[in-house]
Amino acid sequence: MKMNRDGFDERQRAIRNKIGHQSFIMLYWLLLVEMSLSGFGVKWVAYPANIMIILTVCMIIYLVRLIMSNSYLSPDAQKARPAVSVMAAVVLAAALAAVLAVSIGKTFFGDAGSAGAAEDYSALILMMTSAVGLIIVGVVSPIKKRGDREE
Repeated sequence: MKMNRDGFDERQRAIRNKIGHQSFIMLYWLLLVEMSLSGFGVKWVAYPANIMIILTVCMIIYLVRLIMSNSYLSPDAQKARPAVSVMAAVVLAAALAAVLAVSIGKTFFGDAGSAGAAEDYSALILMMTSAVGLIIVGVVSPIKKRGDREE
């Protein structure tokens, strides 16, 4: 198969393009539905968080589909073992999650007397959506790698 400069073969490139186009169309329709519901007065989360949640959900679906189709990494990158960079990313993500958990805990539990603090859960919903997405990607990726090794 012919390899491009990114290291992806033709099949991987075609699958990545197909999944990317479908994810973009899904993002468009979800944003359109959200704007329509907002126009009718249905508010599920405050403004900046609702867009971020939709973007995060679409990105999670995109990543899971890429991993499941074995088109997430090029064959060259699959041979390498970037343990140091992966561990650095995990430590950074854990530190960021701890900072967010402490700040959200102070916002919702420490300052209960302020107006609106206990009513706006958009940051908590966004954090939970991202965490669920990371967990899904973290579970799907090793399962896919194990299946590739068995083949």
